[in-house]
Amino acid sequence: MNAELFNREYAEAIRFRLKSDGIFIITSCNCTTYELDQIFEGPGLFKKKDEIKGYKKFTYGGVVGQNVSTNIYEPWDDSQQHVVETD
Repeated sequence: MNAELFNREYAEAIRFRLKSDGIFIITSCNCTTYELDQIFEGPGLFKKKDEIKGYKKFTYGGVVGQNVSTNIYEPWDDSQQHVVETD
């Protein structure tokens, strides 16, 4: 199975069902915040609004991560330029 295609279809299905002024919140124990962004962010899908921080952190191989990731997205608005914020 092509996981990338499946993820894109999943994101499109959610976007199709979400009202234009709605928000989409996803919590995952399998994907990092970055991986969720790769699935859900982009034209015609979603723009990241925020993420929930404060979950228990761990370090593995010198990289700090969380056991759980929660991201909040809003529908992509083609009339606004998408700006990626970095910390």
